Amino acid sequence: MKATEVLRLRDNDALRSCLRELRRLVEIPIVFGGLLVDGEPMLVEVDGTQTGRLRGLRIRGRTGLGGRAFVEGRPRAVDDYGSSRAISHEYDEAVLGEGITSLLAIPVMVFGRSRGLVYLGRRDRSGLADDVLARAIPVVSSLQGEIRIRDEVDRRLSSVEHDARTETPRELVDLREAGAELRTIAAQIDDQDLAARIREVGANLLLSLKPDDEAPPSHPPLAPREVDVLSLVALGCGNAEIAERLCIGSETVRSYLRNAMRKLDTHTRLEAVVAARKRGELL
Repeated sequence: MKATEVLRLRDNDALRSCLRELRRLVEIPIVFGGLLVDGEPMLVEVDGTQTGRLRGLRIRGRTGLGGRAFVEGRPRAVDDYGSSRAISHEYDEAVLGEGITSLLAIPVMVFGRSRGLVYLGRRDRSGLADDVLARAIPVVSSLQGEIRIRDEVDRRLSSVEHDARTETPRELVDLREAGAELRTIAAQIDDQDLAARIREVGANLLLSLKPDDEAPPSHPPLAPREVDVLSLVALGCGNAEIAERLCIGSETVRSYLRNAMRKLDTHTRLEAVVAARKRGELL
């Protein structure tokens, strides 16, 4: 599978995690959403629903509550969906068929563009208080940040994904910089689940460059932090800069380097980078 396809497939995984987190933190009974498919949000993830009517719906611009939120780039809410005159009612069969009365639609904004929709709903008339939106926004923001990172990696990969093993030197440099930046971002994020998913994106980039029939390594594998450090060494960073970017101490950086060089049977940091690349553990 191409590296860019891996990234895009995992967007829906991130959306699914976002919806689960919304139900847990916001304590809302119904959540659903979707990202762009051929220019329109398509509802592919649902949680808390009782029928299958919402799944697969395409939301056209300015239609229904979500269509307005998508085009305007801001959240929209109604407390009595069935009788609201503020929206059109193209999706009444699906929404009312779920018994939804109160509904909040939040656009997924990435680089200033709407890339999808997340909905939160109730089946009673208690409405959606302001604190619901306040608690939901940080969760949706995490989803937006994850897609933004993948977009940047996707951009860097676009010129080389046709044959990942025959990159030009410039393209390979870009790819390595992308991987190092992903590791730096992951090290600076407090949300450990999100940080782990970002590191996994970087790992998938590395896997995409390996031949399908490559044998598993016979040497002790590098630890994730050792790869983090070597990826920054490869970009020319000194120990102090590596420590700052990864939010660790300088002595810790030296310790990771020593461990990596021992595992790779090398004597200098640059030899370690070369060996790690030859063994397929570093971009």
